[in-house]
Amino acid sequence: MVERREYCCRSPLTFLLGVGFSLLLSLAFLAPSQAIHWADIPNPRQDNNWVMDKGDILSLESEAKLNQMISALEAKNGIEMVVVTVPEVHPLAATEELAQALFTTWKLGKRGQNNGVMLLASKKEGRVAIEKGSGLRSDLTYEQVDNIIQTQITPQLEQDNFDAGVVNGAQAMIQILEDKSEESISFLQIVLLILGAVIWAYLAKTLWKVFR
Repeated sequence: MVERREYCCRSPLTFLLGVGFSLLLSLAFLAPSQAIHWADIPNPRQDNNWVMDKGDILSLESEAKLNQMISALEAKNGIEMVVVTVPEVHPLAATEELAQALFTTWKLGKRGQNNGVMLLASKKEGRVAIEKGSGLRSDLTYEQVDNIIQTQITPQLEQDNFDAGVVNGAQAMIQILEDKSEESISFLQIVLLILGAVIWAYLAKTLWKVFR
């Protein structure tokens, strides 16, 4: 009798809890996944763009701004930079793994220069990854990359402001790469001036010997 009363009193609650749990499981399995296989993410260079916003993170204004800034960078020093956003990194395990897969497949950077760079952001994980070619090893160091992520991107992501985080990070990267390019040009100009002075001195000495 005790077991029977206990069963009668608790069965409605147990039944409702069981139904609710079953519904939750069903919804979880039926909910569409936002996962995109990395091989299905289009290379923005196919459309002569630098931004692929699969994560629907960027506003149209931000996307246009990034395309304009990166185009100016590429015209100035040949560096190829792409910005990619995704809903999540699944089925891969980490944001860095996805960035590496896309970077290698798309073959970013000029042939023989390896001067490509990628900024990838994943909305679900709230993480970013920066992948760069060996040709930019000294132009954009790992210390600079870490600093950009920690100071320009992460604070915005923590406030769910992905748009500002991605734009701020990309701007910081572009600024460093442009400054490095200007430094390289200045050094080359100095070398050419010195070389020109040496050649001019040699010619002047030779002519003096001939016509004295």
